[in-house]
Amino acid sequence: MVRKAKVVHAVGHLVFAAAYLGLVFLAIRFHNYADLLPLACVGWAVLVVGLVFLLWSSKSRKQRQTSASGTEEAAVVEEGPYAIVRHPEFVGLMLIACGLVCMAQHWAAVADGALIVLFLSLAAIEEEARNLDKFGPPYAEYMRRVPRFDLVTGSIRAARRRNQSKGNVG
Repeated sequence: MVRKAKVVHAVGHLVFAAAYLGLVFLAIRFHNYADLLPLACVGWAVLVVGLVFLLWSSKSRKQRQTSASGTEEAAVVEEGPYAIVRHPEFVGLMLIACGLVCMAQHWAAVADGALIVLFLSLAAIEEEARNLDKFGPPYAEYMRRVPRFDLVTGSIRAARRRNQSKGNVG
């Protein structure tokens, strides 16, 4: 049964990669299809923000998970973008997909982008279940404090926590 789950998981990754590559192709092929240049410009901006968020989250996770001895530590990462949302890499990928949809302005890109967001949402739910098994109550508390994808709420909560910790120190 475990082998079957791993195969299904691997196939899911392949389908996701194909959908993402398809969206990149559609964004190139149909760039500014509806002739809405301001929307295409917004798409480029959202794509850049998503790319920066994706790279920042990847770097933060790798830095936090590696101890001084260079070995991997099993701990809940709560710094950087992980203080804002629980799945910042997924949020970065979603923002990039939304940017590509805005750039393409074509129904096929909208459908593909929606499929990508659905895949990432399901992957986040699956990852949270694994993290609850792996980390237990500390991850459940983290889930209570930090939203799954909501950047606005997450930013406000992170700022409040940061201000409260500064107030408690002094």
